Formats: sequence, C-alpha cells, structure tokens
Amino acid sequence: MGKVILITGSETLLGRKLIEKNLAAGNKVIAPVHSKDENSNEPQKNNLFVVPWNRSSVISTRTVIREGIRVFQKIDEAILVYSENKTNDQLLDFSTSEIDEEIDSTIKGVVYLTRELIKFINAEKESAISFVIVKKSQNRESSLGAGFRGFFRAFADGVLLENNNLYRCAFTTAVSEMDSYAAFICNLMDERPEKANGQWLNFSERKNLFSSLPILPRKQDIN
Repeated sequence: MGKVILITGSETLLGRKLIEKNLAAGNKVIAPVHSKDENSNEPQKNNLFVVPWNRSSVISTRTVIREGIRVFQKIDEAILVYSENKTNDQLLDFSTSEIDEEIDSTIKGVVYLTRELIKFINAEKESAISFVIVKKSQNRESSLGAGFRGFFRAFADGVLLENNNLYRCAFTTAVSEMDSYAAFICNLMDERPEKANGQWLNFSERKNLFSSLPILPRKQDIN
C-alpha cells in the first residue's frame, strides 16, 4: 500500500519529477498549486489531488491539508520544494507592493505550511518531512532572490534541529539533471536511513543508499 505525500513546487521541473516518480511508485500525491488544474477532477482515480493554495494565507494553507485528508484520509509525508521567484530582476525593479507580495508568498508560504504539517503529521506513526533546494550561481540571482533562498535554507535547517517525532531531512544539489536528483530523494525517503535523520544531504551523482551517505557537516555552507 502506497504512501500519501504532499509535494510542493509543481511549477518547477524538480517538483514535477517528484510527483511523477511518486505516482509511478503507487503513492498518492497532494499537489498544492497557485490555480486549480481543471484536468484533475478525479483524484481517487489517478492518485493525484491538485488543490489551489494561496501561500500567503494560513486559512488557505489549512484548507490544503484538510482537503488532502478528506480525499486520501491521511498525509504520511511532505516534500517541500523551494520555488524560484523573480530572481532575474534587480531590487530596484520591484515596487514595494511587489516586494510585499513576494515576501508574503515565499516566506509565509513555507512557514505556514511547515507549521500546519508538523501539527498534524507529528502525531502520526512513521511520518516524515523534507526540504529540497537546487543550488544556483550567485551571479545569476538577484539580491531579493538570494534573500528568499537564504531564508528557506536557514528555516529548513532550524526545523531539522527541532525535537519532534518526525523523520526529517533536507536535500541540496548543484546538478542540472533533475530526474536523477528526484530519484535520489524518493529512494532515500523510502529507505529513511537513521543516519540521515535531521541532516542535509548533498546530491552530486547516483549513490547507493547503503554506501556512505553524502551528509553535509553543518559548519559548511548549505546553499
């Protein structure tokens, strides 16, 4: 019997790969998106439930979780994928209202969803949460984008260090090939080796989970 997994970042290639691989493995996927996918009207039939999510709203965030549970009865795992913002724009190109909107969407989104997920799945047996990011060259990112990315990294690291019952880890990579990165994430979250619990893992190439895990020491930069 497959797991029920909430996966964010369906607007990214990595998010789509993670959704595809979990569906192929027989898992059920809850995919919060900015707008309703009209082609996903039968979630129980195709094991994919696409639900609209206003990332700046705690009420919308709670609705995502409530509706996911209504459809699939539970949530076993969550994979939170960092989504790019308008990172090609310089800070002066943003109006103050656009900055407020980006802050609300990016920062509130990950905080609200993580908090609500932990409140629910922390009490569930064998539940898990993971954070996923892709490294980006500093000369290709704006100051605002770098700030959002830095917040995601620091916030994820803080969650990894919290004392709770969740299996939790985070992933980072500099590779551009998302298929193998997604496969690595899915395989590790299936195996859940205790050594990786509470750790950052750096993916550079395909690795056997029973070999040495690519764990990043916390004193290093985890961008």
